[in-house]
Amino acid sequence: MLHHRSVVLALVGLLAACATGAKLTAATDQAATDVAAAGMPVAEAKEESLGSQLLTAVMADDLAGASAVFASAAPDQTARLANAIDWRGKSVLMHAASRNYATLVALLLQNEARPDAADYSAGATALMLAARNGSLAAAAALVAGGASPNAITPSGTSVLMHAVANGSAPLVAFLLKKGAGPNHLDKSGACALSIAAGLAHHEALEILIKNGAKVLVDFLYMVNGRKGKRVFHLHLMCFSLSTRTPRKGGLVRG
Repeated sequence: MLHHRSVVLALVGLLAACATGAKLTAATDQAATDVAAAGMPVAEAKEESLGSQLLTAVMADDLAGASAVFASAAPDQTARLANAIDWRGKSVLMHAASRNYATLVALLLQNEARPDAADYSAGATALMLAARNGSLAAAAALVAGGASPNAITPSGTSVLMHAVANGSAPLVAFLLKKGAGPNHLDKSGACALSIAAGLAHHEALEILIKNGAKVLVDFLYMVNGRKGKRVFHLHLMCFSLSTRTPRKGGLVRG
């Protein structure tokens, strides 16, 4: 019981040192030594401390702080640090991508962060999280670093679907330019077009159609009595090479 209490106290000391933003100082080394005295190897304790400091730097968009962590790490530690995850399986790369911290994304990829690693909760990749939040600069950095624009979750949701759901037309256009498939169906039969239709994201609809998304159109553009007002009457249907039944997207007005 006393041994367990010593371990807990030592860990609290280590976390406190990280929370105050201590960067590779004597306090951090002492905390690691205290944890080691309670039963954890010093090297493991120091790497855990560096991982906490890296996450703190990433969350604060602190490029200098993150760079300092990598500079102080042993060569065999850098890749593990770049792929560090939180309790949900969300990596430091995912945190940077979702916040559109493109320079940090590039730094993590330079240190061998895995661009297509998926989180534990929904199987989302860093690029999906960037797309979900409309983070165009981070998405560009990820694709440049090898992230797949056609990655899908276990339920079949694609990167493009995340971007369409966000309504970011520039991001939708970027992903299509980088090879994202416009006609992919998820396991429920939904596609990017049906998502855009259901959420009335008109710009995304136009971009998808111009880039090869297949659609049955009852009425494309109808002009009502008010000058300059366009009304979309789209009866959308998703198509793919899949044998699954296509899914209708419904009526969209704008």
